[in-house]
Amino acid sequence: DMIILEKLLFTEDSRFLVGTGAGQSELVVWDIERGEEVLTRADIKVCHGITSVSREEVAVGGSNAITILYPATRPEVDRWTSIPGIVFGLAVSPDRKHLASAGWDGVVRLWDFPGRENPVTLPLEETASSLAFSPSGDLFAAAQGDQVTLRSSVDLQETHTMVGQTYPIFSPSGDHLTTIAAGGDSIHFWDPRTGQESRPAISFEGHVLKRIACGANDQLIACASTAGGIILVDVGARRIQQQIRPPTDSFKSGFFELGASPQGHDLLASPGEKRTVKLLNLSNGVEQRLEAPTAAIWSVRFSPDGRYLVSCGADIIVWNTTTGAVELVIQEITGAIEEVSFSPDGQSILVRGWDESLGIWDLPSGREKLRLLDAYSQTVESATF
Repeated sequence: DMIILEKLLFTEDSRFLVGTGAGQSELVVWDIERGEEVLTRADIKVCHGITSVSREEVAVGGSNAITILYPATRPEVDRWTSIPGIVFGLAVSPDRKHLASAGWDGVVRLWDFPGRENPVTLPLEETASSLAFSPSGDLFAAAQGDQVTLRSSVDLQETHTMVGQTYPIFSPSGDHLTTIAAGGDSIHFWDPRTGQESRPAISFEGHVLKRIACGANDQLIACASTAGGIILVDVGARRIQQQIRPPTDSFKSGFFELGASPQGHDLLASPGEKRTVKLLNLSNGVEQRLEAPTAAIWSVRFSPDGRYLVSCGADIIVWNTTTGAVELVIQEITGAIEEVSFSPDGQSILVRGWDESLGIWDLPSGREKLRLLDAYSQTVESATF
């Protein structure tokens, strides 16, 4: 039977890979080092929500239940049942004490992890499209339609509402919350404690913003526009620091990567002309033009520590972000590469091909650790860590 994999998630210790499907598909867990499947549960119908709760635990949302997995310690699972409808969204607080779930019944539930009893519930007039905890874990943001609501993560009591806003993102320090206006033509900055705008909004005439990301030092915002290109905003100065207009139409999808170097510098990477990647150090303005030795490049990803940048196209290429040197080229994959992601420890990359192939490669050696697709008849719709 065909297994449709919608989501893939590495455990935080990078030892296991959890795959969840859709509809009548099943839940599968692979041991990366042993290169084998260690758990299959056809009786658990899983959906979109999946998140790491701790180094040993993974939560998966499904039909009328949340399933807690313990891949490293035991094959048994805990089932939190009697949840009406389908659980499609999960988020864990930074302190690992709370697990929030969103479902098709229009209710947000806040669980005191690892407990399963008596969650705090919040009925919503509209389904929450995104859930986010503040870095401190004491506040919880939910986007519903054209408004963002801030709530206490203890009892879900509403503290503030930002009308006409979408896509909430907390800054790394938690000092401000950034949102995109419902029309997509401006970004707004809020003080999470007061619910008031902490600085004037910044408008972008002729643009519709569809993605934002915060830099490591709270002073930089990167925005992707449907008009094409990436807009870098100096938050403190309230000005556009730089506007990068990509040479191809591929960036109209809003693809770019914002990361931090081992030295603490904000880095931005985006595919460029033909066989190149633009790597920009936003802290000192130094730009590197990385040229691939083989084929065209479609997307890029930073390693968790910022030391490496991996690109995908016809081949997989790994660069050193400090020197710009090519560290590794993987050409053994048949067909084009659609998606790559790093494991949390930065030692493995998950590779998804246009031909629906799926495998895990060891970064230091460039060898394939585990081929997932060849062992199963699968359709893969998303591969992420």
